[in-house]
Amino acid sequence: GDPDELLAVAMRDTGERLRVHRAFFCEVDTADDARAHVLPDWHRSGDGLAGTYTLASFGSDDCWQAAASGVVAIDDVWRHPWT
Repeated sequence: GDPDELLAVAMRDTGERLRVHRAFFCEVDTADDARAHVLPDWHRSGDGLAGTYTLASFGSDDCWQAAASGVVAIDDVWRHPWT
């Protein structure tokens, strides 16, 4: 099938299953410009996030350093300083 359609279905199903407001994938480029390229997202209301952003828009330097070193798990998104 169409990769864009597959991504759209995956985002919708993930968002609905997790009962979140928004679900998206992004491609992270840490090489030169440290940017996150957000692919078309699924969202319950409001505007989509698709576009290119700085990594700082999605987390602090220590967050990205942890992500680069391996798996990151956040136990409580309400209390964790990165969320």
